[in-house]
Amino acid sequence: MLTKDLSANSAGKFLVESLFRDFRFALRGLGRDRRLALAAIFALSLGIGAMTVMSALFTAPAFHIRE
Repeated sequence: MLTKDLSANSAGKFLVESLFRDFRFALRGLGRDRRLALAAIFALSLGIGAMTVMSALFTAPAFHIRE
């Protein structure tokens, strides 16, 4: 039982370290090529903005209170 808990903890730690390593690698790559970084930032901002507008449009009728 104790070994199972230790292995689960180490697997989670490995996953976090792997994700952190991948994130640093991606940031280094974006730092090298400014055009790619600008394109990625533009795409993310466009997607976040579009999802915000769609969410506001579709949830507004659900919360509209009729008297």
